Amino acid sequence: MELFFLIVLLLLLGALVSVIARRRKPFELKNFDRDRSLSLKAFLAFLIVLHHSSQPLCKNGETFFFQFWFWGPAIVGLFFFLTGYGLLKSLKSKEGYMKTFMRKRFLKILPPYIIAIVIYQCYIACTGNFDFGILVSDFMKGCPPIPNSWYIVAIILFYLLFYFVFRFIRSIGVSLVLMWLLSIAYMVIIKYIGWGDWWWISTLALNVGMTYSYFEPSIKEKIGKHPLLSCIVAIVLLAALFAFTYFDLAKNFISGFPSYSLAFWLLPLFVIFAIYYIGMPQGRLFMFLGNISYELYIVHGAFVWLMPYSGSNFLFLFCIYAVSILVAIGLHKICEPIVRNN
Repeated sequence: MELFFLIVLLLLLGALVSVIARRRKPFELKNFDRDRSLSLKAFLAFLIVLHHSSQPLCKNGETFFFQFWFWGPAIVGLFFFLTGYGLLKSLKSKEGYMKTFMRKRFLKILPPYIIAIVIYQCYIACTGNFDFGILVSDFMKGCPPIPNSWYIVAIILFYLLFYFVFRFIRSIGVSLVLMWLLSIAYMVIIKYIGWGDWWWISTLALNVGMTYSYFEPSIKEKIGKHPLLSCIVAIVLLAALFAFTYFDLAKNFISGFPSYSLAFWLLPLFVIFAIYYIGMPQGRLFMFLGNISYELYIVHGAFVWLMPYSGSNFLFLFCIYAVSILVAIGLHKICEPIVRNN
């Protein structure tokens, strides 16, 4: 995680440099719009594939990739943050958003996931290893039907919670509080039934994203008035978060609570802050990868664990990325008309 913190620090330093360079000129914060969100998702999809690919490589004795082994929750935390941020932003800006929420959201996420499950399980059946009873038993133990796809199952649950909370409670503030309580209850239940920590350790980033989206206009107004001071404060706060994580200070308050989970929930705030100042790389490639990031997340786990290792790290990674992207493109092309026509 130290390297991840370093990358975020470099982003904040880039923001600081941009402010200093334009100190004598009016400074306008960039908007975190759909295009920048897609660019960020493109980077995150690339990194989550690298994270999961590092696991079999480390098991083969590779030490270089060990630094990426622990990046998963931080990356998924950013995905959760973007989801929560987007949900509340859409709720505030689109009239009648909740009336079509279930149809539009689930038509977007369920068809690709179901198709991928069917194809993957058909492959398992062809190898003679399919057993429906084991499939159900594994799922009840927290193992999804496609490797590394727990995030999809979790996000489906959080979509349902979001719908029932925001559909029937008019006050956004009350709804946000209730979502926080339900999300914490989800964490407690997951811990109690003994599923892996990855099922809960980054999920509160979704609530952070929703809450931040709610207060974003006033936050941007304040940091826009004092850009230099805001950058310095952000760097100091990042250092404090790193110290809290590195020295495991949470144990002084809550026994058994991992300090680094706080980083997974809060690091997205620093990333978004930096984007206000330095923006995101944009272009057709980033838009393209951002648009297939969901499908790439679904399918890559299967290829990580099915891809044979030939002894070449580069070839192993290249094949995983190439095959995963091609299959994600195909899955996106198949399912996109379903979303577009509804």
